Amino acid sequence: MLKAIRKHKGIRQADLASRLDISQSHLSKLENNSIYKINVNIAMIEKLAVELNICPVAVFLYFLNVQLFCLFNNKRTE
Repeated sequence: MLKAIRKHKGIRQADLASRLDISQSHLSKLENNSIYKINVNIAMIEKLAVELNICPVAVFLYFLNVQLFCLFNNKRTE
């Protein structure tokens, strides 16, 4: 999702990494979260949302990428 949005907005990976104050390789790993499972903090989620002009909740859910536990019926959902 992040990579597709970045490309759609015409932002180079090196430029976004610079604006986020991270290395290009770290940004690459964030964009490929399903492979690398990088832990991110709220500050990084907020920075990504601001720089890509997208909802921070969407960024959070992108990184969540785990099974959720539903308190109402004690069953795991996807």
